[in-house]
Amino acid sequence: MIADNLKKINSFFKLSITNKKFSSYFFFFIVSLSFWFLTVLSKTHETTIVIPVSYYNYPNDLIAVDSLVDYIEVRVKSSGISIVIFNLFNNSQVDLNLNLANSKPKGNNTELFFNLNSNRQKISFILGPSFEILDVSPSKISLNFAEKANKYVPIHLDYDITLRQSFWFSSEISMSSKKVLIFGEQDVLDLIDNISTTKLVITNLDTSCFRSVPLKIPEGIFCDSSDVFVDIKVASYVEDNILKKVSIRNLEADYNLKLFPSNVVITLRVSKENFSLLETDFLEIFVDASRLMNQKYLDVKFEKLPNGVKIERIYPNQLEYLLIKD
Repeated sequence: MIADNLKKINSFFKLSITNKKFSSYFFFFIVSLSFWFLTVLSKTHETTIVIPVSYYNYPNDLIAVDSLVDYIEVRVKSSGISIVIFNLFNNSQVDLNLNLANSKPKGNNTELFFNLNSNRQKISFILGPSFEILDVSPSKISLNFAEKANKYVPIHLDYDITLRQSFWFSSEISMSSKKVLIFGEQDVLDLIDNISTTKLVITNLDTSCFRSVPLKIPEGIFCDSSDVFVDIKVASYVEDNILKKVSIRNLEADYNLKLFPSNVVITLRVSKENFSLLETDFLEIFVDASRLMNQKYLDVKFEKLPNGVKIERIYPNQLEYLLIKD
């Protein structure tokens, strides 16, 4: 079917070329059509043109309650060619300065409004001198604003970070700011306890890094920051076991306390630069005898743990004891 149509079209053009009389008729037909089209375009027509609207200089102490008007419709009279050219090549918009808007109280809110009839000069400048403005719809743009409340809320870092084997966080993950200032309607702010970040996902991390993480700002809320900087410090470590004798603290006079066992095995993780600490007596392991209170076991405690050293486990972490009165 398509092949047959193509053959017919091909035959038509071949006929147009070979038949001089037909070619002359076809040429005059195209010329007549062109003159008709130009005549139509040169005549005056009425039509509706849609022009986008943008706003700037938002008031710092107010927040928009309703959605803003995105465009206006302008009924115009102009030549057809001007209308065609405008629709094809013009992408201008009406810019409205909210600092210059009229205002009046509206219940608990404030109404900012523009009378577009008084802004016809701005619209006329966009359209050009060849257009006559017949009507503008809406004739008034009304915007409802509420007083903008604010409060500080903590930032919650949402992350999923896995480290390469034999690496650890050499310090806690820190953020450039722990709190953020948010703005909005008071009843909306009352429902917000924190602002979360988008999820930070890093796998097999083996070098310290500094990342910018966007904040997840709820709809209808404004924030004085769009992201937070996260500082992640990692380092390689070594793991080793040491045997330590457990000391006894806060034992009452005239008493003696025997522990079973008296030594424990401490599994330590130490950063490579602090590995020499393992050769020193830097760690104190003890039980607190003031917490006997008829307990069967005493918890093993520690102190004087320097930076760059982490206790992975203590075995055993509870000791049996025998209390003897001298």
